Amino acid sequence: MEEKLLKRISWVFEKFSYWQVGERYYSSTFAVAGCSWHIFACREGDKKDDHLSLYLELVDVPQSLPHGWKRDVKFSFTLVSKAKGKSNKTLGGQVCFDANHTSWGHTKFVSLTKLRAEDERFLVNDKFIVVAEVHVLPAKVVPAETVKVSEPDGASKDNLDEDDDTSKDGSDDETCDVNGFEVSSSQVESVRQIFKSHPDIASGFRPKNQQIRRAYMNELLSLIETLCQSPEKLSEDDLSNADDTLADLIDVGFKLDWLKTKLNEVSEKKKMEKGSVARIQKMEVQVQKLKLIFSDLETRLQKEKSEALTARAPLSFDDVVC
Repeated sequence: MEEKLLKRISWVFEKFSYWQVGERYYSSTFAVAGCSWHIFACREGDKKDDHLSLYLELVDVPQSLPHGWKRDVKFSFTLVSKAKGKSNKTLGGQVCFDANHTSWGHTKFVSLTKLRAEDERFLVNDKFIVVAEVHVLPAKVVPAETVKVSEPDGASKDNLDEDDDTSKDGSDDETCDVNGFEVSSSQVESVRQIFKSHPDIASGFRPKNQQIRRAYMNELLSLIETLCQSPEKLSEDDLSNADDTLADLIDVGFKLDWLKTKLNEVSEKKKMEKGSVARIQKMEVQVQKLKLIFSDLETRLQKEKSEALTARAPLSFDDVVC
């Protein structure tokens, strides 16, 4: 029996009104079947035919995979509606990833008219939530051939059930409830530690939909992961995005004064690190100049010593009489 691997990721895409046509906006990277993946969204089309596009992309391939590797993947995207009585929008398909085909998706996942529709409530406060389910079959080597994507309609057996919020048999993404949040098994200890240190963190967070709750918890965990990086690795854009994410989480009801303090601390460390790097570079230039001066002085000193030894040497008897 072939082993199947499953991963479900929920992601909040923000500031949609600022998105540029054709520019990609990425989720965090996640691991499935030993490979790294992410989802990305973008606006496609013109003013008469604008759509939201969603893609699954293979980011990193282990070197252990043999030449000619392929990955059969069944995946779905669900656009979450916050409106009561309204359905989420789900599209799925089964595709084959290889070295030449590392991203698959739906160019016209949903029209922007429908995305922005007030009664659909897909886009709320300039944000929308996407849940991606990724089933990966074991790697295999097959003869090279043309790969085609399958985009089945809602009745197809390849379409994943949009209402199913539980892990399936054989998956690597079992979920547990931690203080009312359904989180993956790999996140349980982290989420428990957050609630242990800050019991009232979600007391003002109102959404009941588990997909929405999970998306915001993923956003919180991703923010904490960002702050755990070395300031040297963080860019100004990273810190700006972290500040926006923090504001978003506070806006939906999380109590994060403690995290704001930590973000300020990391920002100050980044300023210190940036200032130190500039001073170190300046000092290194000065040291190099001093080394050149020292080297030149050392050469002159050795020359002077040589000339002094010559001047001090007495004439021999032969030198005098000859």
